[in-house]
Amino acid sequence: MQIKYEVVVDKILTGLNEYNGFYSRDYFLDIEDRIQKLKKNIEYSTQEGRLLKIGIVGEVKAGKSSFLNALIFDGNDILPKASTPMTAALTKIAYAELPSAKIVFYSVKDWERVQELSNEYDREFDKYYSEYKKNMKKNKINFQEEE
Repeated sequence: MQIKYEVVVDKILTGLNEYNGFYSRDYFLDIEDRIQKLKKNIEYSTQEGRLLKIGIVGEVKAGKSSFLNALIFDGNDILPKASTPMTAALTKIAYAELPSAKIVFYSVKDWERVQELSNEYDREFDKYYSEYKKNMKKNKINFQEEE
């Protein structure tokens, strides 16, 4: 784990150094400090036998695939990019000694369950958001909704 982490960190820091004109030195030092703290957490997790899982989420066409291609695949377009959404499904990337790909398609039942959970999340979110708005108005805090 240590060697893999060091390689990834080196790639990140090298990439940041290439574009150092786009951010301040303080920003770089902050990132470097965060990476060192992450390193300690990774080492601790590894000692406990836990796996580190990171999720990348964002709006449609926000550049998630481009970001991962740059970060993990040295800028090679491994994950698809296009002017229309291409990765509207869960994509799992894991380390392996040899490059490989495994594609798993969801069944209709799987998608129904995903939709069901999504609807449940939306209902819960709407409930909490409604409570939040009521509290804001109750406390006479200027509340302005975005459209």
